[in-house]
Amino acid sequence: MLMRTLDPDRPVTEWETAWWSTALPKKPGRILVAGCGAGRELVWLRARGWSVEGYDNAPSLVAVARRRLRQTAPGPAQGPARVDVLSVAAFVAQAHTRGPFDAILLGANDARGLTPPARASLLRACVAVCPMGPILLSWPVDHAVRFDRPSRLAARIGAAFAVLRGGPINDRADHTGLSPTDEVKLLAARLGRRFVGASLPLPHAALMPQRRARARDLDRVATDLLADVMSMRSTHTLLARGGSMTPAILSGTHIEIVRVLRTSPGDVVAARVGGRLLVHRCVGIDAKGRVLLKGDACPSPDGWVEPADVLGRVASIDDGTG
Repeated sequence: MLMRTLDPDRPVTEWETAWWSTALPKKPGRILVAGCGAGRELVWLRARGWSVEGYDNAPSLVAVARRRLRQTAPGPAQGPARVDVLSVAAFVAQAHTRGPFDAILLGANDARGLTPPARASLLRACVAVCPMGPILLSWPVDHAVRFDRPSRLAARIGAAFAVLRGGPINDRADHTGLSPTDEVKLLAARLGRRFVGASLPLPHAALMPQRRARARDLDRVATDLLADVMSMRSTHTLLARGGSMTPAILSGTHIEIVRVLRTSPGDVVAARVGGRLLVHRCVGIDAKGRVLLKGDACPSPDGWVEPADVLGRVASIDDGTG
């Protein structure tokens, strides 16, 4: 899937620098370059303030990468750079001993020659050691051209070099029936990642964590927990977050929630709304007993809430001044 360069001095391109600058997390972050080769990505990243680690299965290229990193001054917050001689299979086997990383950049050689299952294992290992950061990768421009005679010959030559360097030989590794883009999208979906990609000048993508989905899951768990707590006891104290009830309730204020059987207009209540816990004011009640909620600082209501989803009423507010 990923192209192997035979030129250890190939420079970092403008589109790569633009992509990395946009997709990578804030500095100083800890970044792994998988299949780092002679270290061109490592040097670029370290010179700009990230802490870096890398691996490659070619000892000669790892030696070059280490020498280049010694010549690159680290920033004040960076730790020592580390580069190991390691195969993809060894990295997958040892992934549990590494990380966590803030991002992973798959070097332009790391997945070339792997079978689709091996590529999937590599990406699963990357997700395991980089659970909250992006995984960046690129692949050849045109899947179809690899099947003509010159391309098959080039693939075999590349596979031979891979064997000489200690890697696997598999000149049919990419014959999956899917384009590389479709394969990456499918892997991203299976790994619970968002595919954020572009096709020019070379197909590339960042596999981003589903942070929004995880946040929704955490909100749902917290709301269910509060519902359980309120079913067993009559009061509970919460810490308000956000400004939707300004000025009545400020962010950082402690509020006491009491269990009630009936809600009245004007009450500020804690309720389950779309899986989230909201502390908003009751501005209406319909004939079925449903409650219409609205934040004091919000331009429009949240919608109607079933009585069973009203978990309690705000009985007191402690802003720490009294």
